[in-house]
Amino acid sequence: MSEKNETKLGDMTIVPIEEPKPRSENGDNQAELNTVVGEMENLAEALEENTRHVARDNSFHNRFWIGVAQGFGAVVGATVVVAIFVYILRSLSHYGILTSLNDWIVDLLSKGR
Repeated sequence: MSEKNETKLGDMTIVPIEEPKPRSENGDNQAELNTVVGEMENLAEALEENTRHVARDNSFHNRFWIGVAQGFGAVVGATVVVAIFVYILRSLSHYGILTSLNDWIVDLLSKGR
């Protein structure tokens, strides 16, 4: 056995836990307390700032403009998808594939103009 009072148990070595060192009466405790208080103050400031950000992000004005942007994006996206679909149908009509379906869809879309 080694000098640290280790105990062998089969293949395992058991090492005893060291006792914590005693602190001085006021010095170390006060320094640790000041550190903890400082960290708590930093956390309180961060929480207050986060609360302001959440309140700003959830305002009616902000949500309104987010909705406008999402609606505009949906319209532009749908337009692009329909344009690609019509382009593919027109190219298929030149080859005679799905001619009747293609003519019906092109006529339907042309009536909307």
